Amino acid sequence: MQLTEQETNVIKDLQTQEKSCIEKYGMYAGQAKDPELKKLFQTLQSKEREHYDSLGRVLKGTVPS
Repeated sequence: MQLTEQETNVIKDLQTQEKSCIEKYGMYAGQAKDPELKKLFQTLQSKEREHYDSLGRVLKGTVPS
């Protein structure tokens, strides 16, 4: 799959946003006192990491499942 320059830039911007979410959810998980809340933030962080990785695969020309 060949991406245009504009599409590539949009995906890179999305990756930047995903990375920010990964960092924030990690920070929130570290600060959470309630184990259930901590687990929620860890789950959200994991999902955001999956999104980030999927975008990376798209940039490399692979269509994620």
